[in-house]
Amino acid sequence: MRHSSFALLAAAMFVLAGTSDLRAQDEAADASEDVTADATAEAAADATMEAAADATADIASDVQVVDATFQNPGSFEPMALAIEFSGSGDEWAAALTVPGMEMRIELLDLLLTEDEFTFSLVPPGDDLIECALYQLDDDSFRGECVDDEGMSGEMTIDAFEK
Repeated sequence: MRHSSFALLAAAMFVLAGTSDLRAQDEAADASEDVTADATAEAAADATMEAAADATADIASDVQVVDATFQNPGSFEPMALAIEFSGSGDEWAAALTVPGMEMRIELLDLLLTEDEFTFSLVPPGDDLIECALYQLDDDSFRGECVDDEGMSGEMTIDAFEK
C-alpha cells in the first residue's frame, strides 16, 4: 500500500513539473504502471475478501442454535445446553455447547427420521455417550442418553428446522 502511494505521488510530481526529461517520463510511466498493477492486485484482493466474507455470512446464516437440557439422575436441576445445527440436506452437522463455557462437543452419527433423532458424543475425558430422542407433539425432542457403563440421563431439545 505504501509503495503505491509513493509511486502515485512521484507520477503526479513529474506531470506537474512538466519536465521534458525522457528519463523522468520513463520513471513516471514505470511508477504509473506500478500504481496500476498495485491497484489491480488490491482490487483482486478486495474481491477475494468480499467473496470470503459472503461465504462466511452464508455459513453463519445457516447456523441454528436451539436450547436443550440434560438431567442426570439424582441431580436437582437440569443443565442448560445449546445445540448448534449447521448445513442442510445430507450435509449437516451439530455440536453441543454449554452457554457461558468454552466447551464445544461435536455430535457424531447424526440420524434424523420423522419422529426420532439419534446421535453420539464423546465429552473430553469421558466415554462414548449415545442418545435417542423422540419427537413430541410440540416438535421438541426428549429421550435418553446412555454412556458405555450404562449410566443414563434425560435430554430435551427444543424444536428446530429440519
